[in-house]
Amino acid sequence: MSPYGPIPEGCLTAADVAERFGVTPMTVSRWARSGGLPPAVRLPRLPTLWRECDLDLWESKGLIGFDAEAAGRRVRELEVESAKLRARIDARMRVRAAKGSRV
Repeated sequence: MSPYGPIPEGCLTAADVAERFGVTPMTVSRWARSGGLPPAVRLPRLPTLWRECDLDLWESKGLIGFDAEAAGRRVRELEVESAKLRARIDARMRVRAAKGSRV
């Protein structure tokens, strides 16, 4: 039993989630802030809880611990790299087209 009272069946506290995934409760808090956990259940006079069925679903899809902010940064980095690569390809094609028109 929790110091807050009985936890509803099928729900886990941050400590339970940490134990389940082999991380610290602090990591669970970070995951929750960054979108790496399903939405929490908030009930009066109880700690933050997560439904086991939601955790099961997210785990099966590989989303547990997913850092949305880091993923967004990586997507932006890849977009910049892609734009640079496209610019280089376009420049080479213009050079080839210019050489072809002189022949």
